[in-house]
Amino acid sequence: MPTITCKLKDLNQLVGQVLSPETLEQHISLIKGEIKGYESATDELKIELLDTNRPDLWTIEGIARQLGICLGQQPAAFQLCHADMPVTGDMIVDERLDYRPYAGAIIVRNVEITDDFLIGMIQTQEKLANNLGRYRKTLSIGIYDLDQMTFPVHYKAIGRSELSFVPLDWDVPMTPDEILQKHAKGIEYAPILKDQTLVPILVDSAGSVMSFPPIINSRASGEVKIGLRNLFIEATGTNFMHLILALNIFAADMTDRGGKVEAVKVHYKIDTPLGRDVVMPVDYRLRNTVSSAMLKQWLGIDVTLDKMAELLKTYGYRIEKIDQEKDELAVAVPIWRQDLLHPVDILEDVAIQLGYSAFTPEMPGYFTVGKIDPAVTFEDRIRDIILAFGYEEVISNILCNREEFAVMVREPDRPIVEIINPMNIKFAALRDRILPSLLRVERDSSQAPYPHRIFETGEVTVRDESSPTGCRTRLRIAVLIADREAEFSHIHSCLESLLFSLGLSSRLIQEDTPVFLPGRAARITVSDESLGWIGELHPEVLENYSIGMPSAAFELDLDLLRSILNRSG
Repeated sequence: MPTITCKLKDLNQLVGQVLSPETLEQHISLIKGEIKGYESATDELKIELLDTNRPDLWTIEGIARQLGICLGQQPAAFQLCHADMPVTGDMIVDERLDYRPYAGAIIVRNVEITDDFLIGMIQTQEKLANNLGRYRKTLSIGIYDLDQMTFPVHYKAIGRSELSFVPLDWDVPMTPDEILQKHAKGIEYAPILKDQTLVPILVDSAGSVMSFPPIINSRASGEVKIGLRNLFIEATGTNFMHLILALNIFAADMTDRGGKVEAVKVHYKIDTPLGRDVVMPVDYRLRNTVSSAMLKQWLGIDVTLDKMAELLKTYGYRIEKIDQEKDELAVAVPIWRQDLLHPVDILEDVAIQLGYSAFTPEMPGYFTVGKIDPAVTFEDRIRDIILAFGYEEVISNILCNREEFAVMVREPDRPIVEIINPMNIKFAALRDRILPSLLRVERDSSQAPYPHRIFETGEVTVRDESSPTGCRTRLRIAVLIADREAEFSHIHSCLESLLFSLGLSSRLIQEDTPVFLPGRAARITVSDESLGWIGELHPEVLENYSIGMPSAAFELDLDLLRSILNRSG
């Protein structure tokens, strides 16, 4: 979970109140946060956020803004995107950058860059680029000295050796190709531009290079220092709405710091979700409707519409309509939030504002006797069998990183269930198999003595268009052996021993699948039903996971296996 570091004095100045660590602890639940430490000698405060769906809280200004609203303050950021906001800059986007097609920017004037502010701004830049932007792959952000540039700004495509400039942390001019090969940041982020003959460059109307996004800024205008007052903030990437959100967050933060935000008109030659000429920051407010009946149904408490409106207003919402006859409350979130997807999101914020004290504890009114679900009993039985074979159990999250569960196992186009608005690359999808979870554990276990024998039983989510939700949950098991001599026969022996313990046997049908070595893989069938796959891991998969030992694995559908056992008596 994101951890934000700041000075308590700086936080208090932004909130507009003097909060001690003890007092802050009483209010920290308003942002679903937790104080992880405070050093009085340095005044350093660490706040861990227990949720990842609100990137606006990944900044010290955002935390202060939300606390301030709840404590009765009216942040300056609420005045953003007013009708007479001046448009004082233009940005032109090259349509040839189809692999990274979006760019945008805002202008900030008369903001005082102090030491604490600069540290916090860099922290915000990194949190958004690493989490929301998947380590700059889908979003990167650059900050510049506005006084060193002229408009319009061009986001254009150039050849890798077409021009040169002096990047940050370097003393001599370099071409983009040289940066990717020699500069520390270039080497780190080079995979983003892999196989691209044309790379992005940001230049002003005078031809001065501003940056090589998403890699590194130039020293000419991209070195932000203490004492600067006028800034140009840009973002580039592949996700247009995340780009809009990031710039809106920066606009709000800069406004709360006392800066004056001015708009930039971005000119596209392709269609975007907001057209071809987009003025940023964008007044993009998510809206939805709730009722007191919903609150009663989902939270079990009676609150009037007027009270709900008051609570939401003091949490930062804009109340757009109260209809007592229809029992409807129409609301909109501020422009720095994009997490409002369902009425339950609004009611969650009502509950946060109400606090636990609003809920009256009740003892159950009836007596029941519980029992273990047969599926759990069967899973425990399978687990005990595999443990008896000398394997170690692994427990992993069902939320996963799409790249590890598709790209790294040689199936980049595999259709897995993904989250609409992921705020963290690590939790952007739902796993549809368990084997990649074992590969991740094996990658991190290279220092442990071999052989490695690990397994996991757990839930996966697979696509199913016949289901009302478009997907369904299945229970599976995956088993992996990693050793210098690991081969098909070893993992097959484990499979047969497992099935023998259940009174079953399998038939293997040779069939290649991308994760396994061709000719060393098979489909597992039991009673003529296909239950899973077995094979030796493909060398490319092992390389992708940095696994240095031969490995073999199988994966089975336990729901199908239990069904077969039930039918056989």
